[in-house]
Amino acid sequence: MSSVSMIGLGIGLKEHLTFGAYNQLINSDYIYIMTKSGSWMENFVRDIVGEGKIRTYMPNNVKWNSEWQKDPIFKKVVDEVEKLVAEGKQTTFAMAGDVAIYGNVAGSIIPILRERKITWKVFPGVSFLNALSISTGEPIVGENDNFVVTFAQSIDELDTAFASANVVVLYNPAECYDLRKYIKSRKVPYAKMVLHGVYNRTGKIIDLLTDWESKIHGLVILKRDKNITFSKSIACQSRSDKINETKTSYLSHHLGVNGWDSRNRFFAACFPDRLMWSSKGNPENIQLRYKFPDSPCDIRGLFIDSSDNIYVGLKGFKKGRFGRTFVSTDAGETFQMAFEQCFWGMDEDKSNNLFAGVYHECNEPDASCSVLWSADGGNTWANVSAPQWKDQLHVHHVAVNPSTGWLYACLGDKKGLRGCWRSKVITVDLATSSDVGCREIMLSKTIKVAPGDILVSSSGLRMVVDTAEGSLIRLTNPLSQCLSRGCKLIKLDWELKFADSNNTLQFIGICFKDEYIYLSDDTGLALNLDSVIVYRVKDDGSSQPTSPEPVLKASKGYGWGSFFLECDRNGRIWTAVRPVTGKGSVWYSDDGLTWTNASETLSEDVPCWRGTHTYRDGTLQQTGYGRFLSASDIGVVVPHLSRSLIIK
Repeated sequence: MSSVSMIGLGIGLKEHLTFGAYNQLINSDYIYIMTKSGSWMENFVRDIVGEGKIRTYMPNNVKWNSEWQKDPIFKKVVDEVEKLVAEGKQTTFAMAGDVAIYGNVAGSIIPILRERKITWKVFPGVSFLNALSISTGEPIVGENDNFVVTFAQSIDELDTAFASANVVVLYNPAECYDLRKYIKSRKVPYAKMVLHGVYNRTGKIIDLLTDWESKIHGLVILKRDKNITFSKSIACQSRSDKINETKTSYLSHHLGVNGWDSRNRFFAACFPDRLMWSSKGNPENIQLRYKFPDSPCDIRGLFIDSSDNIYVGLKGFKKGRFGRTFVSTDAGETFQMAFEQCFWGMDEDKSNNLFAGVYHECNEPDASCSVLWSADGGNTWANVSAPQWKDQLHVHHVAVNPSTGWLYACLGDKKGLRGCWRSKVITVDLATSSDVGCREIMLSKTIKVAPGDILVSSSGLRMVVDTAEGSLIRLTNPLSQCLSRGCKLIKLDWELKFADSNNTLQFIGICFKDEYIYLSDDTGLALNLDSVIVYRVKDDGSSQPTSPEPVLKASKGYGWGSFFLECDRNGRIWTAVRPVTGKGSVWYSDDGLTWTNASETLSEDVPCWRGTHTYRDGTLQQTGYGRFLSASDIGVVVPHLSRSLIIK
């Protein structure tokens, strides 16, 4: 069925689109861009849909003017659209998000559409829907999947909106007190309201207080300053009388340490102190499971053992303590201290021995990195590190080779010690060792690693050997130790054989599905911010590698790579794009070609915790461990993605 759509593209925020708006652009036969030819908006839309669909129109008066509705250009445009609708064509109006421009353009077109009984929908963008209400003076509802935007001015209209969808966005409330009373009285279960702090009919900004978080059920408050930039988000969900945080606020670009338990429940650690989970193992049901106390700086590790115990390593605390590792035996409902160090990597062997690679902070006194071993399910831990590791700080990962039982560890600090280390005895002997210190299994530097000594953990590939030099590609840290040399990626006999990178890629994620290998690129703090890519490499069994085929490419500002890349037990591939600044996103794919964004945007301060430099607008800046604000909106960030990318 043909229809007409209204899409707002924001005010200079060209990378922000909701899923509904993005899909509508892709699926439209014709797109009417209500601005002058050659504008950023026209170029942006062309980047998404290509040539042939776009038609550009500019009203005679670009200022706020009530005479706009008399401009003959609008009647001419609707005349064309009416013919296209009659032919079954999908048409879309794309407009800037400015209150004056969008409000008057939409407010001039919509009355004509209504008069001619042409069906239309609104797809929300960043900051423009309030303009619709200002210009038309009547309630307007636009649909976006299970997402309703309403300018309802009465209780009946609010009830209608809540009956239409799970998420209701209310713009321009006539009276904040009445809104609060309505929400408390109705207590709509599992429904959320998004109240935009936007212009009322006099143009004055409504200032919403953050203490509403504890007073109103099911409310998301998005505050906005006079420059129409978002500053803070508070998320609550109405579930009986208990208010819980939901995925709206806290699905971060740092959703990079994750795992599935034996019941296929998905757990993911989110920046800086939250454990998310999905009890059904799917991205549509991700919720907050646990928030760690004492304000940790970051979650560095998450591991789920064969008994479904969840280990979480926390880096530092704002209250002066250094790293800690916590464990949960009840699927993340509660946590207890496991040991007073932060782990970055953990693995388990066939005899259920646990090994944890410890991470220390640079300012931690008398710290040396170590590998800890537990033979009793994590109740006690012993240090099995090499004595020459003194003054080293970071064990980036540990892994057990399931085919040989050998334990491996990766160090990433001083030259000469940095690289892959291997235990001298088979790890299953640890369970019967009478020497608590386990000096017999001290790790030794592996000078040359054979192809059979590939590092695979129980939950998927974590480390890969460069057989040319015997060194290790670090897959758990965006600042990979692989540097810029080419790396041959080897797998075990029961998997596919190999794939080669080119000479410029660094990989931090590798997974396998069907006959393809998927590699996530880590550019580090690179000059080229366009190269955050997931590659797909076909292994045809020959001795010659195939060239990587990019299947997911992010835009400028995404200079730190995809933070992980894994295939879950259902064969679904997961990756998280981690930007240099601002928000990132978590994606999944069932076939490696069609990718769906499983996350919503993050709206809180993002610390530069990976290093002392960051890029903004292509300029290298010294930021230390300072903080910078990320923008926020109620939609999903869809950057300048390649046109080959399909978003459901």
